[in-house]
Amino acid sequence: QPLINFKMKLIIKKIFRKLYVQETFLENNFVFIHIPKNAGISVCELIGVKPHGHIPYRDYEYILKNKQIFYFAFVREPIDRFLSSYNFLMNGGRNKKDLKNKNKFNISKENFSNFINNIDKVDNLPVHFLPQVYFLKNAKGDIKVDNLGLVEDIEIEMSKLSKIVKFKIRDSLKILNTTSLENKISKNELDSNMLEKLSDFYREDIELYRALKKTWNQKKEF
Repeated sequence: QPLINFKMKLIIKKIFRKLYVQETFLENNFVFIHIPKNAGISVCELIGVKPHGHIPYRDYEYILKNKQIFYFAFVREPIDRFLSSYNFLMNGGRNKKDLKNKNKFNISKENFSNFINNIDKVDNLPVHFLPQVYFLKNAKGDIKVDNLGLVEDIEIEMSKLSKIVKFKIRDSLKILNTTSLENKISKNELDSNMLEKLSDFYREDIELYRALKKTWNQKKEF
């Protein structure tokens, strides 16, 4: 039985590696962790890799165990990211799964307040609404990603990373996968109760974002 379990784990690792770990990552010893609605598709376009799904750090760590890999990701202001995710799905998203989630969770203007009030009670929450730290933590719950940048400073950060990691920046950053302005909920439509609920749900994200923002501002002063 233990031998069978071990063999199954090896098979699963091989399948996962083939499906999600791009050769570009393995050849150059880096992994870009694509957090939903954090300009991930634009980053992939910039460094010449295919969008590869929203795989958390702990899965990469498991599958690429004992390999020297440089991990990087980008963090976005949490409330802005939530609104971007909601608007994205409300407009149908990019594929059938997104459209299915829109209908399943009634992601609409009419259900906006109700969705927020119950965000911590939803089973199988769409990946776009999962806290950013979910994608960044290892199996022990620690953030071990080598480089965390801010979405708003992504061009500067990518220029810096290109000198550390072996990838060539193809072109200037093009923001792709943006949400249509035709059907959109803005930040000023959030009342105090909604903000409190979201701030509580994304507490760790907010703390991480503020810490990164503080560090970035201190660097700009010098």
